[in-house]
Amino acid sequence: MESPAPLLDAARADEVQLVVRGRVIGTSPADKYAWARVRVISVLKNASGQTIGDELQVAYYSWTPALSEGEYTFYLEPYNDTPDHPWKLLGGSVERGVSHQG
Repeated sequence: MESPAPLLDAARADEVQLVVRGRVIGTSPADKYAWARVRVISVLKNASGQTIGDELQVAYYSWTPALSEGEYTFYLEPYNDTPDHPWKLLGGSVERGVSHQG
């Protein structure tokens, strides 16, 4: 079995509660935040206390580069303070919030 370490940026992982390997299967634009639908392949870190299902809705600032369909490692922080909050990319952007495309 291959180790997940090559698919993880440890410094970014230390900054967030949730790291998943997933595939973008759709996006929808909005005013402040765009949203990506992500099919979860594996959970690499979960310090959130939330149960992570098969899909997540992930937000990122709409004025930053868009996520394209494909497989990535996602570094996720809470979107808000509600108990069952959705997730947003680290720093709200693709530049900080994803790595290891492919």
